[in-house]
Amino acid sequence: MLAAEDVLRELIAELKSTNVTQINEAATRLRFIDRILAEVLGWPRSQLNPETYVGQVKEKQWLDYHLVAGESSRLVVEAKRLGKTFNFEPKKRTRRVSLQSLRTAHSPALGTVIKQATGYCQKTGTINFVVTNGTQWIASIASWPNIPESKIDALVFHDLDEILGNLREFVEALGPDAIIRGTLIEKAIQGPSLLPPFARSVNMTFANNPPQTKNYLARPLETLMLLCFDDLTGTEREQMLEFCYVTNDLTDSYVARLESFVGQTMPHNLRDANYIDRTKSGKGKKRPPEVFSSGESVLLIGKVGSGKTSFIEYAINKLRSQFDGDEWVLLHLSLIYKTQGAARAFDHDSLRNELCDSLLKQAHEMYPDLSPYKFENLKGIFSQEIQRARAAMPPSMRAKASSEDQEYAITEAHRSDSYKHLMRYVQYLVSNRNIRVTIVVDNIDRTTPEFEQMVVLFARGITNETGATTITAMRDTTYHNAIRGGFLDVGHNTPFFISPPPFISVVARRIDYSRKLLDGSGVAVAKIRRNLGGHPFERVQDFLEVLAEITLNDNRDISDAIQALSGTDVRTGLGLLRSFVISGNTDVEQFMKDYNRSYFQQPLEVFIRSVMRGNVSRYVEKDSRIANIFQAHPKVLRSHFAAVRVLQYLRSRVDQIRVEVDAPVETVVAAVAILGNSPATVKEVLNHLGRYRLILSRTRPEPPWDDGDEVRIGSAGQYYLSTLITSREYIRWITDDTVIYDPDTLDNMVWLHDNGSITWKERYEHKVRSFLLYLLTRERDELMRAGPVNARPAWLAPVVEDICVRFWGVKYAAELRGALKRANR
Repeated sequence: MLAAEDVLRELIAELKSTNVTQINEAATRLRFIDRILAEVLGWPRSQLNPETYVGQVKEKQWLDYHLVAGESSRLVVEAKRLGKTFNFEPKKRTRRVSLQSLRTAHSPALGTVIKQATGYCQKTGTINFVVTNGTQWIASIASWPNIPESKIDALVFHDLDEILGNLREFVEALGPDAIIRGTLIEKAIQGPSLLPPFARSVNMTFANNPPQTKNYLARPLETLMLLCFDDLTGTEREQMLEFCYVTNDLTDSYVARLESFVGQTMPHNLRDANYIDRTKSGKGKKRPPEVFSSGESVLLIGKVGSGKTSFIEYAINKLRSQFDGDEWVLLHLSLIYKTQGAARAFDHDSLRNELCDSLLKQAHEMYPDLSPYKFENLKGIFSQEIQRARAAMPPSMRAKASSEDQEYAITEAHRSDSYKHLMRYVQYLVSNRNIRVTIVVDNIDRTTPEFEQMVVLFARGITNETGATTITAMRDTTYHNAIRGGFLDVGHNTPFFISPPPFISVVARRIDYSRKLLDGSGVAVAKIRRNLGGHPFERVQDFLEVLAEITLNDNRDISDAIQALSGTDVRTGLGLLRSFVISGNTDVEQFMKDYNRSYFQQPLEVFIRSVMRGNVSRYVEKDSRIANIFQAHPKVLRSHFAAVRVLQYLRSRVDQIRVEVDAPVETVVAAVAILGNSPATVKEVLNHLGRYRLILSRTRPEPPWDDGDEVRIGSAGQYYLSTLITSREYIRWITDDTVIYDPDTLDNMVWLHDNGSITWKERYEHKVRSFLLYLLTRERDELMRAGPVNARPAWLAPVVEDICVRFWGVKYAAELRGALKRANR
């Protein structure tokens, strides 16, 4: 097969020998356009099908090529015969030309063919188009949200020689991969055209002051939440850990297996054989070394926030109750604050030495008699090196130097290598002192996969070389990718899979622990009493019962919402509960009154309001745990629906049997681009949704994500689409936060916000109606660009009209549609 350059040279030579006045459109397609599309740009010949019928009521219309790349990225190609069919011979050749100029300021023939191509795009829901007569190639986009045609550019390749001289640019704009990436879109709208002529929100107009707080128990409740609803880890939380940790049969079996790794491999009820220990003085007899476990490399695998650290703390407490310092050495390394953890590239040797130094220093501080820096121990640690060095000395030199001087010099030389020092030290404890060693490496799941891989291999190396047991906590995604990619051999590791307990079980334990704490006395209760501000202590106890009623009993909407929004991340779930409890917008007194009635029913709306607003009078996304998925951008024109479309597309993959749930980022970009969303916009939205955990990734758990990373919709994303965006409170509060591109709409919303002649409730109702009418207009225009309903992807569905129907019924939604028609006449 000829290279693209050779194909173009052949076509240039053929053109010179062709009488262009005698060649028709069909021959032009066969001899020139087909070859350029297939052999230069790389489109499959199977796509170069006969003309595609686009359907018309009055007359049939056919488009020449409708090329599809990936799942949904498309390109309309309108072909004309060879020659001066465009009558386009500009005096100055430039690559970028205004699309409007091409339609109106040059030949009528060129304007007609561009109008024809853009019309086909509208009918088929396609963004990209090309018009060509075989030699001249003009490419652009049919339209773009909020951008007039005068601001859209076209790429013009004036002849085949120009294509040959700029081949890379030609392919990178019009090849299948380029269409998937949206390169043509970016080139057509880049620059000043993306600056919105108007962009402002209600929140930008008014100061966001603290509300008149309805939560007079916020301070004591915040103290209670920190004491009883925070992480289970910490030096002062042993009692809370024992009481609140939710176990199951699997976690209990893991603890039992760890006991066998740390202790003896023989059953606990086996009577000791007659054995005299001649290797160690001190209390008790010890089993022969061979009956001890040889150590295991344990991988503690779970999602972020699933409770891996809590399990480690729980297991360590259990092990400490059975093994003392004479039998067992535990070293615990947390990497949560390692700066290298956020980097994809770092100095492996430097990091390894840093980890080794940390473990050695910890051993020195926790086990002074077994200190790796103590000279008596160093002689045993480097005994092999000392023996080899002495054997290598001449007899005369060996006799002159003192034994201790030789030993000191040798140990100093070898302990300068931190990695070697740690390996020899652990080997010394295990082999010479018959002491079991367990090294725990935690919190690497908050780092990059590259960092995780390095630490996992480091821990496994310790086990292989020393016989110690290592426990390394890692993400489930890193584990599965490592198995698939090859750096982990399952035969060399013992995996423990940690699944998060049901959120309802976690809350039940925490509430029981809080009741126990509040019924007692001591420092914790004193902290709560100091923050009461004159209110009775019993009010805190009463609110705890209200919280139990809300989250644990039949009225479970709030706990179900927290479970959906947090997914498997228990830490996030507890954070959402804490935000609700201490929010200044949580009406404590109303809760108390409702609780004293015979029927207690708290709607989900009160939770949404408190969590969204926190301690301010109006919702601001950057300060909230709840995302605004209708947000636009104040400095770059962007669709209000980009996030919604990303979630809709990813949800559709969950519902399809023969389609993988996970989708590469570049596939998502291509799918959503059909609605006029640039690749840069879609990637920005993906990363934003990832930070709120609406979207998850098994290849790189934390954003930012690259084209090759795979993403999927999370339980939070599903909840937003199914429940949250149809919540009155959610729409009410994002109304003020959303950037509006229409000055008339914003002026009306600001006037309503400041209108003192009507109540606050009426103001917000009218503001929401104005906001939704604005969104309905934008969504209608956006969907029209995607073509008729039968030409749109199955996953693409309007959302704003559905919100209106749920709020005000079918009749009001019909009135809105009528208002839109009247406004557009």
